[in-house]
Amino acid sequence: LRGFIVAERKSRSRQKMNYILAGASSSRFEESIQTLVESDELDDELLLYIDSLIKKETMRALGPMGVSLSISSMEASSNGEEDDREQLKLIQGIGKQTLDVLKMIQRRLKAQIAMKEREEVQLLAALLQENDSNVRQSLLRSRLNKVESLQKFASFVEAGIAHINNNSNINNNSSNEKIELSAGSSERMKDILYDVNGMIQGLDTGLLDLTYSTQADDYLQNIPPPSS
Repeated sequence: LRGFIVAERKSRSRQKMNYILAGASSSRFEESIQTLVESDELDDELLLYIDSLIKKETMRALGPMGVSLSISSMEASSNGEEDDREQLKLIQGIGKQTLDVLKMIQRRLKAQIAMKEREEVQLLAALLQENDSNVRQSLLRSRLNKVESLQKFASFVEAGIAHINNNSNINNNSSNEKIELSAGSSERMKDILYDVNGMIQGLDTGLLDLTYSTQADDYLQNIPPPSS
């Protein structure tokens, strides 16, 4: 099962890379990046895949020495090796040095992911300033309108709560931004997490935006059990 999961993740990363390369070859590079951002498809798996392509191309550029150094790794990942070679050929078709293109894409994606992390920090900072749950939910709706985005933000808040006793601030290493946490910040973050989870449940069941679920279980699960 683990092998299947790894192969599936690599396949998805390869598809994303193909999409980026198609954009780069048609002067729509930024548009392709933005599309992946909006669909929450930028992740560490994609960066790891690009890093592996950079390593392979670096070894190829070294000539016979590089080939001999990479034989074992090529044998270990022979199932996807042909696909990777085809992707490198696609990069070469753009008309620039392969390594230059790969590193340019890598830098751009890292910058985009860092920007996303800053946005999460900024959103949490704004929410911590609000006491009114309705105002917080309005702010969340204006910034996060997909279940996946809300789930990622919920994980971010949960991580902050889990580590709040060991840290006086939450650091974003990529941006050097900080959120100063007071003694009551943990409880406020729990309130924020409650709001986020409520919105996730609403989107999952179709109860948000006056769209009602037709599944009885969506309503029954919120009814408390009868008192004995």
